[in-house]
Amino acid sequence: MVLLEIIPLSHLPWKRYQSCGSDLLTNGVWSPNPDTQAILTLAGIDLRNIFVKGTGGDTCLYKPDLHGTFSVKETHGNLRSKLSVCWWKKYIWRDSCYPRPSNLTWRIILNVVPTDQTIHSRSIQLVSQCRLCKSAVESTNHLFLVCPISQQLWRWLSTLFGLKIDN
Repeated sequence: MVLLEIIPLSHLPWKRYQSCGSDLLTNGVWSPNPDTQAILTLAGIDLRNIFVKGTGGDTCLYKPDLHGTFSVKETHGNLRSKLSVCWWKKYIWRDSCYPRPSNLTWRIILNVVPTDQTIHSRSIQLVSQCRLCKSAVESTNHLFLVCPISQQLWRWLSTLFGLKIDN
C-alpha cells in the first residue's frame, strides 16, 4: 500500500515530491519541511518521539549492480553482516556424505549438540547424567571423547579401520 492511498492530501504535488531521511534532519535535530510534516502528522508519526542516534554523516546504502540498476537484493546484501568464510565446511557438507552425519558433525564442531550441559546453559534446569556411563555430566566433550563407552567405541573403530588414535 502506498502512503498516498492512505493519506488524502491531494493538494500536494506528489509526482514532484521527493524526500529522504537526510532532508528531515539538520545538525541532528528534526526539521521537516511543512509538506512532509503534514504527511507525518496525518500518518500519526510524531518525530519528537523518535530518537536521533548520532550526528555523523549519511552513508549511502544503495550501490548499483553491474548494469547500474537498483536492486533490493544488492542493498540487502550490503546491509547484512557477513561472517568469515568457514574453510572446513567443504569437508563436512559433500555430495558423497549423507546429511545426517554431516549435520551431527557440524553441531559437534559448533558445540550445539543438545546435551544436558548445552540445555542447562540456556537456563533450563535439569538433572544431568551421561546416558551411556551414568556417572558424569552429559556434555559434548564427555559424550564423544571422555566417556568410557565412547572411548571403547573409538578403539573398536580404530582397529576396524586400521587407524591409530591418540588418547
